[in-house]
Amino acid sequence: MDRKPLVSVILPVYNGEAFVLDAIGSVLSQTYEHLELLVVNDGSTDRTGELVDGVPDPRVVHIRRPNGGLAAARNTGLGAASGPLVAFLDDDDLWTSCKLERQVAVARPGVIVYSDFMVWDTTARTFHFGFAHWDRFPERRDKFSGRILPALLAQNFVPPSSVLAFRSDLEAAGGFREELRVCEDWDLWLRCAERYTFYRIEEPLVVIRRRPGSLQSDRRAMRRTAKRVLRDAERRLAASGPLPPGLRAGLGLGHFASRNMATAACHLGRGILARPWRVSYWRWLAASVIWPAYDVARRLARRRVRG
Repeated sequence: MDRKPLVSVILPVYNGEAFVLDAIGSVLSQTYEHLELLVVNDGSTDRTGELVDGVPDPRVVHIRRPNGGLAAARNTGLGAASGPLVAFLDDDDLWTSCKLERQVAVARPGVIVYSDFMVWDTTARTFHFGFAHWDRFPERRDKFSGRILPALLAQNFVPPSSVLAFRSDLEAAGGFREELRVCEDWDLWLRCAERYTFYRIEEPLVVIRRRPGSLQSDRRAMRRTAKRVLRDAERRLAASGPLPPGLRAGLGLGHFASRNMATAACHLGRGILARPWRVSYWRWLAASVIWPAYDVARRLARRRVRG
């Protein structure tokens, strides 16, 4: 690999006039300067296009396309990329200045590099670190590098804005599925995890904004699509033979998070048959069985309060 490979940064944007210049600025201020910035304007109707055209840096390429969604915009960027390495940045997120430099130094074919991140809640106006919860348990830290598929089935902890990868690897995995309006990144990372290893940089190199009205705020759509993503992953994995207990448990936890309790209990129960000594499997199985009754009681209590 070239010592200074070109990095194609893909920044999809839709009506992002409030944040897009901040995102662009965080890319252009990188200490790693050998980059191109592909701003994929996904049919914006506000001043986004005007603002992007006003950026006086020749590394910025403004690509206009009809509105087709986030996955389609990212795929457009992949198709237009010139560099062997690609990185993604959502229009309301930010990078620290050393993000690309840290990641390019460890980039290898067949390895998806990602980093820790900070979350800025624009409503509560608070910061928290994305891996703060998991890193309280040292025995779990090795689950986030290498073969991470079991952990990734349970939850998507890889924000697109934190990723750097070889373009050929993402294309071989099939790119983003454009029919998915949410969870399209999780779907691709799962397909990558079936093929490649992941490398986590334990340093927060990304700031992610959480704000009302974002796609991630639609919890029902997220859960509905998460079930579909998990079912598709299970079909792919089952085609290779019986699922190992670790993957069963990962699928069970993923379905638990998407409130698909019957399927969660099924996977966790089959995991217990193979590894009955795993206390965590029993704990999550009990929770998946108890949750439906708890959920009904909670809804009834809310109705009484409203009545």
